[in-house]
Amino acid sequence: MKNDSSNKENEISLKLSFVIGAIIGAAIFIMIYGVRVLDVTYDDFLFFYEQDPAQHYMGWQLFRNSDWHFPLGLTDACMYPEMTSVVFTDSMPLFSVILKVFSPILPDTFQFIGIYALLCFMLQGGFAKLLLRRYIKSEVTCCIGSVLFIINIAFVQRIFLHTALASHFFILAALTLHVYRNVINSMRKRVILWIILGVTCVSIHIYIYAMVSALLLGYSIVEAIEKNGKFIEKIKVFGLFFGTYLTASVIVFYILGGFYGKVDSEGIGLGTYSANINMLFNPQGYSSFGFTLPALYGQEDSLCYVGISVIILMIPALIAIIKAFKEIWKNHKKEIVIMGVINLLLFIFALSPVVSINNFSFEYMSILPDLIVKPWGIFRSTGRFMWPIEYLIMLIAIVYSEKIIKRLFPIILAGLVMVQVFEFSSFFIQQHKNFSPELTAVFAEDTLQKYDFSKYKHIQFMTEYGHVDFYGDEVCYNTFAGYSRLAANKRMTISNFHFSRDYKESVSKQIDLSFQEILSGNIREDTIYVFDKNQYMQLDLGSNIDNKIEYDMGDGTILILPN
Repeated sequence: MKNDSSNKENEISLKLSFVIGAIIGAAIFIMIYGVRVLDVTYDDFLFFYEQDPAQHYMGWQLFRNSDWHFPLGLTDACMYPEMTSVVFTDSMPLFSVILKVFSPILPDTFQFIGIYALLCFMLQGGFAKLLLRRYIKSEVTCCIGSVLFIINIAFVQRIFLHTALASHFFILAALTLHVYRNVINSMRKRVILWIILGVTCVSIHIYIYAMVSALLLGYSIVEAIEKNGKFIEKIKVFGLFFGTYLTASVIVFYILGGFYGKVDSEGIGLGTYSANINMLFNPQGYSSFGFTLPALYGQEDSLCYVGISVIILMIPALIAIIKAFKEIWKNHKKEIVIMGVINLLLFIFALSPVVSINNFSFEYMSILPDLIVKPWGIFRSTGRFMWPIEYLIMLIAIVYSEKIIKRLFPIILAGLVMVQVFEFSSFFIQQHKNFSPELTAVFAEDTLQKYDFSKYKHIQFMTEYGHVDFYGDEVCYNTFAGYSRLAANKRMTISNFHFSRDYKESVSKQIDLSFQEILSGNIREDTIYVFDKNQYMQLDLGSNIDNKIEYDMGDGTILILPN
């Protein structure tokens, strides 16, 4: 894309432009969600509507209460006595570790999910402004255009569905480094900026990090090709960018405990959560205009709809690209080819391993060797890799349509923003209704909060709950949430938690060991045992435990406390 900005000094600095975008993002966040969710001592809203925010929050709370270990992200509070990493509770490890340092001066109840959600909106607006500012000289137009990025449904839908995955600003930041590559005239500075982006990103969520890494791969190839000198010099430049970025990211991920433990990389859902070819133009029920396209079960996870207004803008943008194609190709041939290949690979990966369009699909995973399928399971929700493509399409649509519409563009763009606001208005209104009032989460285990549990250190689940149970079984979710809150408030550990991957082997081993202890009459005096009620009654386990306190919690569990 050609930079049409005036050679004269811009009226305001890029820093101020970024701040304005961030303010717009903050204003939109408050209009949708209100300010109540920003109260760090108010955590009840995290236990409503979706399961993941409760996982993020309780993962942080349990990690906060545990002793320090190395790697720094390790805790024994989530799957006692095994060590696990806060990376796999999706608790934004960077913030969890930093806040743990200050834990002694923080309130007992401290949730940062609401503040992080606000930060996502602000950074989404800030980086969107920088992207548009590179090609559009009107600050007003850039402000209007940034709203389309902020109200992007794939972004907003994730905010309190899976907050860590709402960190789309990292993708925009990577695109910003791309378009400002020739403006940042120091190679050293460019390398440092990518390293900072990488280590921050890998400290929040591995999926977003993988997308950013793909964009850096293209960036590094462009840098290498443009380096004068022999082939070995070009390899050195590529290594300088991609190698240092990767090395720094791996080190930080190790420090956070990302490589620790027997994590089941074969996540359930590979092939189910791939993207449909129609995803970029499929609102999947989020459009107030009532249209949607068919998709397969599970593909709602790959929501990447660009919005009706962006689709409209793609028409004049395509005309502008066709008219100026020779000039665009002449000036940006390397970037077009390399980034075109990178985005094509992202598109193919997002569709894999089940290629589908509407209700029709072709699955080829069964013909692939386990050597490929097993590590692929780490990124089982492949459809999410459409997000960088989505944002690139949005940027191109806005920038090139401005070249055709010209003087009327700010007015037309403002009108299209209103159209897009209306299109997603039902969802925004529902989000406001859900999160702006004060909510009170109640679990059966809350009745135990008043008791002195100082003699007990651990909560042992005697039923193996897994990843699927957390989402599909309301009793399972309530058990996890209720006992996790109890454990966090009483500074106890629990034997199982909801991780982004299953630790089945370790959990089963500990349950078997606990059963052996109970059957032999040697129960641990510092441990509270949680049984499935039917299991407990059928096996008549109570007869093996002397001097006990027994609670029927009324939620399908029996609580046994050694007296």
